[in-house]
Amino acid sequence: MKRNIDNFKKIVIKIGSSLISEDRLLSEKRILDWTKQITLANKQGKQITIVTSGAISQGQNLLDIKNRPDDLESLQALAAIGQQQLMGIYEDSFQKSNILTAQVLLTHQDLLDRERYLNAKATIQKIIEFKAIPIINENDVVATDEIRFGDNDTLAAMVCNLIDADLMVILTDQDGLFDKDPKSDKNAKLIKECNADELSMSDIEFNSKSTYGTGGFKTKLNAVKIASSSGTTSIIASGNIDQIINKIMDGSEIGTIFHPSQKPLTAKKQWLANYSKSDGSVILDNGAVKAINSNGNSLLAVGVTKVNNIFNRGEIITCLDSNNSIIAKGITNYSSKEIDLIKGLSSNKIKDTLGYISNDEIIHRDNLVIL
Repeated sequence: MKRNIDNFKKIVIKIGSSLISEDRLLSEKRILDWTKQITLANKQGKQITIVTSGAISQGQNLLDIKNRPDDLESLQALAAIGQQQLMGIYEDSFQKSNILTAQVLLTHQDLLDRERYLNAKATIQKIIEFKAIPIINENDVVATDEIRFGDNDTLAAMVCNLIDADLMVILTDQDGLFDKDPKSDKNAKLIKECNADELSMSDIEFNSKSTYGTGGFKTKLNAVKIASSSGTTSIIASGNIDQIINKIMDGSEIGTIFHPSQKPLTAKKQWLANYSKSDGSVILDNGAVKAINSNGNSLLAVGVTKVNNIFNRGEIITCLDSNNSIIAKGITNYSSKEIDLIKGLSSNKIKDTLGYISNDEIIHRDNLVIL
């Protein structure tokens, strides 16, 4: 039975470092093969964006370094050396099909800042309008903590949110999601289909990593959940399968497909949920927690019991329940000092207490996302 992906137009393909980390000739052969398949999909009306790993490993290849270093300076130097070669391989491969490419280097910080996030979104969309293929990598040369803890699976999901992608394809050295760890249990069975909202990270037994990459399988599933917030379907499959991209575009049942069962968030709420950094937090009573979770209501002062940290109006804060569990995040209409004065009060008493009123709500529901 074939999968119906005919209506998927905007597609993000993430290529893992484990697939292009051997010698240069093999990397060139594999990338050329994938670009031919991507070119075919492009001619069929698909808008393809590539998120690629492999800059550090290509640097290792050039300098004949067998083992990936641990120190930050070496990793950044290898990324600087290898990124040029990696992009050169992609560019040469696509030029054989007369297709233009555009290098886009991002860090997580680029997406944490709302203005930079919107700028990245507009730039990538314009590249696609110019009929060029964006080739995106994390900017390892300047991204200090991303090299140690980041991964391009998450970056691919962020890009899906940026461009409102219909489909995310993660090509890796594994065949998909199994019910057990296939490396330790020969009876493990491939899960062909599931809903992204039903994924539980605690149920996943394995966290395998390649020698060359920073992301294990759990990071891929986390990426699936992030991508699903924008309504993106995801497929995780082995990039070692012959003609893998053609087969996926043809609807073949390869790998695991993850359906986004939740209603897509607005672009602003996607950014709030996945990228924004909180400047403080407030603790809510049970009534406020229920009003937000069950009814999607705005956060009112009457439901706040405590304020944590110092923050200003217009900054992003996290909403916690009485057990300090995160339930929501949003843009506050009042500072921490103001909320401390009006917490527990009904909205009609805010003006009497502060001498003025900015808004009836601490966080309006349009600026509030449930987590």
